[in-house]
Amino acid sequence: MQKLEAKIVADCQGESDIADIQAGTKNLYTLLEVLDERLIDKLDEALNATEAAQRQRLHLQAREIVDEYIEFIDTDDLVADIDSNGFVDVAVRSTLTRTLNALASKLAAA
Repeated sequence: MQKLEAKIVADCQGESDIADIQAGTKNLYTLLEVLDERLIDKLDEALNATEAAQRQRLHLQAREIVDEYIEFIDTDDLVADIDSNGFVDVAVRSTLTRTLNALASKLAAA
């Protein structure tokens, strides 16, 4: 995200509305409002669980968060816009989808 933000700002330096463009790049980070720390926190809880049943329950909760993230990645317009941004080659949707599906698979087996 930072690389994309920097490239947009650098490429638009000569524009009369550079301040608006620069402010608008902060919208890239709205993804992090959904792709937040809940998953890592839940996985930490599971890692520190002392009982197998508790760990399994936490893994199921983590899986629900993963599923929420996957749905968001699949449907959010900003993710699609970032992937086709024209400034920097990125593959946010495919990278996140691949990673989240792998994690979902591990959580299902746990």
